Amino acid sequence: MAKNIEIMLLLTQSAMIFLVLEWSITPFALLPGIIVSFALGIRHRNAKKDAEVAVFAKDVLRNYGLGLIRSAEAAVKKGYSFSDEVRLEIRRFRLGDYHITAKVSGNAHLSELLSIMACSLSAGSSAKANIESFCKRLEGSLSTRNRIASKIGGMQSVAFLGVSFFLPLFGGISSTILITSLGLVNQGSIALQHDFIYDVASYILLVTILGTFINRPTLPVIQNLSTIVRTFAISLLILISSATYITYAI
Repeated sequence: MAKNIEIMLLLTQSAMIFLVLEWSITPFALLPGIIVSFALGIRHRNAKKDAEVAVFAKDVLRNYGLGLIRSAEAAVKKGYSFSDEVRLEIRRFRLGDYHITAKVSGNAHLSELLSIMACSLSAGSSAKANIESFCKRLEGSLSTRNRIASKIGGMQSVAFLGVSFFLPLFGGISSTILITSLGLVNQGSIALQHDFIYDVASYILLVTILGTFINRPTLPVIQNLSTIVRTFAISLLILISSATYITYAI
């Protein structure tokens, strides 16, 4: 039943887009927002990996009595997202290659941790104190990030509600007021109303895409796109409904 309702919403959304929006212009209007949203999503997905790096570093310290390489090998068995890359680095360390040439997985913290390990192995010194210091700095950074996220979470919810409900509601009302006020003096008022609805709908879609990928960066892209489609379908329904039926109240 839920799937049938979702399919109906998707079909309704598609029909409304092709009816109200000018499909030949839509890709050019939406492409910049989509590109930006994916770029921001990739950037913020590093937050989850940072937390993984902190746990990995603690596991290395927990088994440090085995030796640095053995403790790293034991820690990586837990199956982190970067486990394969760390195993490759460990094999290089065993061969005497301690040069870190690039940021592993594009993550600066993981690269720093591996660099600490490489320097320690190269010099034949203990890395325990440096890894402990690394853990404290990373955990402090993550704690600060979480506090900021918790404070702005409520504001993000309010902003998202405004864009997905109140903006389409008042956008539809405004379009009707626009056509009513210009109908007697401007024969092109209907076209102007359609252009106004198109602009509001495009803005809603862009903000929905950006907000979804920024607020939920760790979720799969397909899951975020599904949320975007459902949210935009409902918003577009509110926009067109308010534009259509508010006439009876004026």
